[in-house]
Amino acid sequence: MSKLLTRIDLVRTKIVANSIREIAADLRLIDVSDLIAFIHGEKLANIEDLVNSSTELFFKEGTMNFAWAAALDVSWDEPPTILIDMEFHHMSVSAFFTLALKNTHGCIDVKHIWFAAPSFDDDYDTARLADAIADARLVPIKPAQRERLFQSIGNAAGKGS
Repeated sequence: MSKLLTRIDLVRTKIVANSIREIAADLRLIDVSDLIAFIHGEKLANIEDLVNSSTELFFKEGTMNFAWAAALDVSWDEPPTILIDMEFHHMSVSAFFTLALKNTHGCIDVKHIWFAAPSFDDDYDTARLADAIADARLVPIKPAQRERLFQSIGNAAGKGS
């Protein structure tokens, strides 16, 4: 059974998802049969190399990582789905999530977001997550871009600005 997501959960999920769009697109360039073989054969170091090759294009070293777990959703009825566990760590903020790669798109399932010193203000902590991700990018998101992104995410989650 799926858990019911709060407004904050949705906003934080969108922040993480938007930050890894390019990574998901890059990983989908890999032949799916190779990914299936690596996962089935438990060749996690090979998967780590592929994920690192993608993350190093967009994020500072060590901030976005493969979490050493991957799985498959393969059936005769639909294209395969590759599930890759990922971790983000930067500026005392961590996010743990699964990246699901499908034939035409990717999506994420956030497992947990951790703050070294959480505040009692969810919106403040959400802004800290957005700031940490923006700072971790090799080409950081400019403040005006970040503000537009954050406003659009807030509006999509039912919070006007």
